[in-house]
Amino acid sequence: MNLFFGAWLDNFPDALTPGQSALDIGCGHGHDTRTLLAAGLRVTAFDLERANIDEAIRNAAEASFAVADLRSGLPFRERSFDIVTASLSLHYFDRATTARILEDIHRVTRPGATLLARVNVVGDTASLWGTGTEHEPDFFETQPGVFKRFYTETSLRAALATCFDVAQLFPMTTVVHGRRPKQTIVVRAIRREN
Repeated sequence: MNLFFGAWLDNFPDALTPGQSALDIGCGHGHDTRTLLAAGLRVTAFDLERANIDEAIRNAAEASFAVADLRSGLPFRERSFDIVTASLSLHYFDRATTARILEDIHRVTRPGATLLARVNVVGDTASLWGTGTEHEPDFFETQPGVFKRFYTETSLRAALATCFDVAQLFPMTTVVHGRRPKQTIVVRAIRREN
């Protein structure tokens, strides 16, 4: 099993090219940001929570940071990034919002850019699959105001299909601070020219 922070990116050493410009979406405490910096990338990272950004700055001070909400659109210029990472940050939205977010990721990436993402998997009760109210297939309000989407390999491919070509997709088990193992799907996708 892999550790919670950073280790999932170890599956893509050939994707992390020194000198590239990377965007870390939903960076949390900056553990993936630090991994990207260590690989020699120039990193911009953002999160919804100011407290997370403050911790991320302590963990990866060389990166550029912002507080931003994916639902409001990415505050970056077109074709700014060669690689985007999104670890456990793209599965909180309904289908329409997810499509808009993926289109926005497409907008801010350069031709041939890589998206590396890790998302919840259908059936993962450690992440509360099947809990609460189901608003769309596999999209649950797990508690009032808290939403989580769960993917199958097929549904993840379908979500990405309008903007990205899937190059790799595989299941991964993650251990989260001694809690029950968390099941995820990891994907490497390449920006499609539309």
